[in-house]
Amino acid sequence: MALCPQCGKEIPEGVLSCPECGASVQPPAEQVSSQPVSAPASVQAAPAQAPSAVQKSRILSYLIPFILIVIIAAAVTVYVYKTYYGELPLRAVIPAETQMYMEINLAPGKNKAEIEKEIENLEKSKIFRSISKELQKEVKINIREDVLSCIYPAVAVAVLAPEGSPGIFEYLEDSLNEKNYTTCQMNLKNISTALEMWADDHNGSYPGNLQDVESTEYLHKLPVCPAKGVYKYRHISNPEGYYIECSQNAHANIGVSGNFPAYSSEDGILRGERHPHSKKEVPVIIVVSIRDNDKAKTTIEKFKEMAKKKGITYSEIDYRGMKIYAPNKTDSSDTVFVSLIRNIMVFSDKETSARRAIDAYLNKGENLASNPAFAQAQSEGISSPNILFYLDLKKLAALSDALDLPNEELKSALAAIKTISFSAKDDGKSKLSSRFTVIVEPNSKSKLISEFFKDSDKIKEFKSLKFLPKDASIYGASNYKKLLSVMKPLLSAIPNMPVTFDDLIKELNKELGVDVEKDLLPNLTGEVAQVTNLSDIMSAVMKLAMEKGSQFPNTGAVYDLTLCKSNLKKIANALDAYADEHKGKFPSDLNALVPKYLKSLSRCPAGGKYYYAVSDNDTNFRIECRSNAHKDAGVEGNKPYYSSEEGPSREVPKFASSAAKSNYFQFPVAYMIGIKNKDAIKPFYDKITKNFLEKAYEGVTVKTNPQGSVSCALFDDCILVASTSGTYTCEKIIDNLKKTKAFVADIPSYNLTSLARRGDILAIEYIKLGPIMSVINPIFKGISSYATGEYQDMAAAAGEMIDYMDKFEDSWIVLTTDDGVLRYEVDLFYKKK
Repeated sequence: MALCPQCGKEIPEGVLSCPECGASVQPPAEQVSSQPVSAPASVQAAPAQAPSAVQKSRILSYLIPFILIVIIAAAVTVYVYKTYYGELPLRAVIPAETQMYMEINLAPGKNKAEIEKEIENLEKSKIFRSISKELQKEVKINIREDVLSCIYPAVAVAVLAPEGSPGIFEYLEDSLNEKNYTTCQMNLKNISTALEMWADDHNGSYPGNLQDVESTEYLHKLPVCPAKGVYKYRHISNPEGYYIECSQNAHANIGVSGNFPAYSSEDGILRGERHPHSKKEVPVIIVVSIRDNDKAKTTIEKFKEMAKKKGITYSEIDYRGMKIYAPNKTDSSDTVFVSLIRNIMVFSDKETSARRAIDAYLNKGENLASNPAFAQAQSEGISSPNILFYLDLKKLAALSDALDLPNEELKSALAAIKTISFSAKDDGKSKLSSRFTVIVEPNSKSKLISEFFKDSDKIKEFKSLKFLPKDASIYGASNYKKLLSVMKPLLSAIPNMPVTFDDLIKELNKELGVDVEKDLLPNLTGEVAQVTNLSDIMSAVMKLAMEKGSQFPNTGAVYDLTLCKSNLKKIANALDAYADEHKGKFPSDLNALVPKYLKSLSRCPAGGKYYYAVSDNDTNFRIECRSNAHKDAGVEGNKPYYSSEEGPSREVPKFASSAAKSNYFQFPVAYMIGIKNKDAIKPFYDKITKNFLEKAYEGVTVKTNPQGSVSCALFDDCILVASTSGTYTCEKIIDNLKKTKAFVADIPSYNLTSLARRGDILAIEYIKLGPIMSVINPIFKGISSYATGEYQDMAAAAGEMIDYMDKFEDSWIVLTTDDGVLRYEVDLFYKKK
């Protein structure tokens, strides 16, 4: 153990700066013996000859120290660069049991001058200046001098698994149990409303049991306590009344003892006695990388002084040669612990978290880098990312019962997910990349998960993309066979789905006149690709809008209709709240809602008058917007309306003519569907295109439907289907096939081969942003010039986003899967400067 040359304190081995004063410490130099060397004798000039062995040794005696100095200098330079400006050791202080971690490194690998320049640009920003000014006023710390000057722009946040606890997700139970308790109270309130309605129709007498009001106009179905409590009902005959309670002590986990909540006809809701229960807390660590330790210490002192003015004093705790600045516990619970570990500052919510961070850094406990789950998530992400997010979900499965998921399939899918990670990186030159990764158990019992990793038809490269023309805006391809296999368990797992997978297949069978699953799919490769020119679509839409503007709904009128519907919904919600407190009765006048249930009564933005009516027994209502106010949106009569029995009306803005509608929805798009056996497919193809018109083009038979909206052609390895309303029709694709023109595969950023190495590609999309933005930008700027009032700020914000997107030329979006890893990747390519 060495001693600090400045303050004399002991320094742990391997630490190169004093934990007390921060002075740098050089490791002791090794002693090397050396023999004195005599000065060389003067010699006569002689012809040049090879140096002797003695001369070689003399040359080496000068070179070796020089080489050593260069090596040491290079090592120190690399060390300093990595420590302050390269890969920052933030994860070194994060304990291995961390289950949620986020790291933001705004300038990875940049030197001090570059960082200073970025900070200067940051300070020039109006947004930063306003935030900085507010912070400075609040905390009395100069953002420039006390913060930006001493920190490196890298921050990490970690949520730790509490000591003695299996995981942080258990702490969701508190909020879940509170929600269950609130829901249970609402259930009892709804039952009481049904009982009061029963009594109104039965001379003030209540039923003998709850089953009498179930499956009636009063109550369609008895609600169930989400915490597994059982509702018990007692009819009281003298005086007439009732009492309902949630039995079995179902809400004891939030400190509610006994059979509560309950509802009495005399006293209303009874919440019961609530005893204190121990709320679980989640340890959190925030880590900041420091460039200047001395300035960091000064900032800490200012922070302590600021806290002192608020009555919070700090004391120093020595722990393993490091210092923890700890608030006195008696002063305030809303305080923070601060630790300075070499070039890292740690903020924690409790002292134990600070100690765990120091242990991780000194290798007295494992750090995050040694966590196998994190290592796998990191390896699947982007290397040296600007942003890294990691979430360990292994413990979440234990909560699946408490989460009250609707079926076992969703529970098993949840249990199969191990970790989720997200990483993003801007290389500062040409590309912005992001990758979202889900790591699962591939041999899971879950059908939903296992279908992703079935060893079916593996498409490593999409052959059909090579057929598509290069100059379109959007290209895509997918392994729809695998996606369909995933859709089946997914649709069956989602509760209350109105349409099942089998229903979709039956509808498709009826539409095509074939058995899709039995006869059609086995003869297809599973590959489908599409191409679209979005700039053509935008141009066509704008042309139609200018030529036939009267045939389309007025945009402002559609907005007014939407806002009017929203107004009626708000009034209806207020009426329901009123009825809950008035035994299910609605008011005779809407003014009764103000100000308790509504601050003010909304008005129709199109000038319509709201008409309100209640039934004779005040148990139903209807609100209408009158005066035919929304005719410009294609909605006639007293609409929209809202009824307590029917809910909201379902108006859809109408086109003035069917021609406008058909023209509006024709998109220039083409699809390539891969086939295995042309002879097996041909009978189905001929059946579907039986009434199509035929035309020969470049030796290929092109078929077009009688309406002229779809064309198709059959090749040896694919079926081509295309709309005829745009540039990318069958003829364009056939030109590419026959004349070998420029394909999508010729795009410089086309990196499908490298992406395919990551496993099965389920779907891929290429978007050429340049031509799209060239159409969107002038259109938006023309529209935004009309914005007034509050909409000007919205238009300005949207304009900034469009200006930002205008910096990009191309984009790749890819969904891949491989050995228990599902990845969603996005690459945006900057325009060449």
